[in-house]
Parts: sequence; C-alpha cells; structure tokens
Amino acid sequence: MADLTGDEPELWTTPPPYRALVWILEQSATGQCGYLGNPVRHFQHLASRMTGPRAEIRRWRAWLCFHLAETALGGGGFPRDGDQIAREGLWIPSFEQALEKIANLGWKGEIQATFA
Repeated sequence: MADLTGDEPELWTTPPPYRALVWILEQSATGQCGYLGNPVRHFQHLASRMTGPRAEIRRWRAWLCFHLAETALGGGGFPRDGDQIAREGLWIPSFEQALEKIANLGWKGEIQATFA
C-alpha cells in the first residue's frame, strides 16, 4: 500500500512482499503466534473499500492478498464476509484475474518475481 511508482531502485532488488505474507499467514495459522484476526475478511474489506491514490492497482493487490490468505489459511476458520457479499452484491474476482490485472497495472515484473 506504499505510495511507490515502480521506479524506485529498491523494487529492482527487493522482491514483492507476497511470499512474505504467505509465510506470516502460515506461521500464524498454527495459533501459536497470538491473535491473527481474520485476514481473509480483512483483505476482502480492504479491496472492496479502496480509495485514494492509485486505488485500482491497490485494490487488485488486496484481492491477490485475499486469495493468498484463503489458500494459506485453508479457509476453515477464516471465512469470507458473506453478509457484505449479500448486502452489497460484492463480486470477488478470481485469483487469475488478480494476477492478470497486477501484471498489467503493477510494477514491471511484480508478478513474475513472485510467481515465476
């Protein structure tokens, strides 16, 4: 969510944080790391309420994190917010759609550096 353009030299040498997020979620899913909350619901709300600078790409990144959280946590104890989905008629894009949008709108190599 940082206000970066994609031209920062650090982005050329530091991989995007998606793998780190998955690792944190996997470690936390054991319940031995304290209160995790519901990352799936968090990223759903973040993606569906995104505003401000570069909202579109930030929304797609949040949807990608939503799917990564669902996968890493196995979904069982971390459900989607069904009330929001029903109340707002929320459309949840697929993992593949999020990847495609980030590949087109994000930093050069953002997706390839993570999911190659």
